[in-house]
Amino acid sequence: MIPNLKRSLIITLAILTITSAACTDNQIKTIATNVDRAGLLVMDAFQLKEELENQSVIDGAQSKRISQGLLKVNTALKVFNAKAKSYADAGALTPAGKADLKKLSTDIADAISELVSNGTFGVKNPDQQSRINSVISALKQAALTIVDTVTLLKTKGA
Repeated sequence: MIPNLKRSLIITLAILTITSAACTDNQIKTIATNVDRAGLLVMDAFQLKEELENQSVIDGAQSKRISQGLLKVNTALKVFNAKAKSYADAGALTPAGKADLKKLSTDIADAISELVSNGTFGVKNPDQQSRINSVISALKQAALTIVDTVTLLKTKGA
């Protein structure tokens, strides 16, 4: 499921790059890079969660909460991807489309914040906590960069 998300994100954002004259290449590349990075980081977080559960660092309940949080992030990425593709297929980004993408990019960041604030990564081991924080920090940074870059996109007629 996750590798297909990565592939579809790359294809969709490549289409967006080709078809959207209202956006600069640098903005589209920034969004594409960070959406791809977020997808990879979700996959890394799932693998880390499995490793921590196998090592009994987290229990089954914690593992389930982490999985639910990561699935929410993954879903937010998929929704953003589908909408970005629909706007790319339309050939231009309208102000309403930009607002929609901004909200969807914020949904990604909010899902990540919820994952952290729900305490799903409440691991006591300092080494493991450092690994988790590294993945989560990178994921948050990618999401915030997506939000910031969508904000800078030019719309049709702007």
